Amino acid sequence: MRKEAYAGKFYPSDADELKKTIKKLAENLKIERIKKKIIAGISPHAGYIYSGKAAAEVYYAISESWKKEKARPELFIILGTNHTGYATSDFSLSMEDFETPLGIAKNDCQFGKKLLELASKEEIGLKKDENAHLAEHSIEVQIPFLQYFFKNFKILPILINNYSPDSCGELASLLFDAIKKSKKNAMIIASSDFTHFGYMYGFMPFTADIKKQLYALDNKAINAICNLDVLAFMKISSKTTICGAGPISVAIEFARKYSSEVAVLDYYTSADIAKEEGYKNAVGYAAIVFF
Repeated sequence: MRKEAYAGKFYPSDADELKKTIKKLAENLKIERIKKKIIAGISPHAGYIYSGKAAAEVYYAISESWKKEKARPELFIILGTNHTGYATSDFSLSMEDFETPLGIAKNDCQFGKKLLELASKEEIGLKKDENAHLAEHSIEVQIPFLQYFFKNFKILPILINNYSPDSCGELASLLFDAIKKSKKNAMIIASSDFTHFGYMYGFMPFTADIKKQLYALDNKAINAICNLDVLAFMKISSKTTICGAGPISVAIEFARKYSSEVAVLDYYTSADIAKEEGYKNAVGYAAIVFF
């Protein structure tokens, strides 16, 4: 069992308060109607007070799109960012259930075992590594949203540590093939914030018109995502501080397998939420879905 590590920090530790928080974030959402079933999404992973609205938009859109198909997701493969640096392979898989104040999210261990077998045969750097997940928040903060919007699902958490265009493509193909063979209703969540700007993050490429320039910088990355152009995205992200470039790159390659369309549901920054004058420090959050 992977115990909650960020309850009371990134989101409420009390179950009722957590439900109320997500309910409030999901109220009166005005988002684009998605024409088809969503097969992947990009959701941020900051404190709910900042990025919760964008995350709620992603999960609400997923829920509504699957309802139209009279189906439900059975498996969420959550691709996280490795902020801690604890890892023994390119991609770190957890086979543990994840606990949050809303209960226990069961791990699809059977699917995970098959994935590891396929990865070994194809010499893809996916390994079981529980230690990499213990202090990482990028996957944990997604799970209460899943528990609020969905029932009877399982998870498969994977942290992206070292990556390249080739390795992201290989992992995406591995996931696509494994899902196809399993015949599961499965989808991918890429956990990522966008550019971290300011002295706090050691990234200050501009000093004037900061909001305008920060929006423009992240918009370049978002345009590459919308074009399903992983090389362009990686080139742009290498010049920013997008922390989940690896998970996003895998999601792009996965979506390409489906010839997906892309919808940007929202984009804003932490400075917009805090109403911070001058944009001294700001983190971008995008809500994006592939369908």
